[in-house]
Amino acid sequence: MNAAGALFGGVILAWIDEAAAIAARKLFHTTNFATVAITGGIYFRRPIFLGDLVSLQSTLVRVGRTSIAFQVDINVFDSKDPAPVCSVQEIVFVRKDAQGTPYPHGLSPLLITHTP
Repeated sequence: MNAAGALFGGVILAWIDEAAAIAARKLFHTTNFATVAITGGIYFRRPIFLGDLVSLQSTLVRVGRTSIAFQVDINVFDSKDPAPVCSVQEIVFVRKDAQGTPYPHGLSPLLITHTP
């Protein structure tokens, strides 16, 4: 926590990385060899304070040949504002073999569910 009683941004980013990694590993059906290639569009709307109960949601937004990308949102329960307190627009994971070389994952772009 910082001097204002808010969670450090770096801790929040570590949570986001972990949430997206879990989602990537589920889709890749592996616990290894999925690495972050890009993280972009990080928005902190308001601090997360001590005692806030939060949830993280990873949403698949893009499927490439060797990569998949997620949007990750952090929400605070019981908040009057339904918008996420923090959002990462895109975090990209690349499927790699044991030597670290990217290779096709075989996932279909049809995995992406679009909501109106």
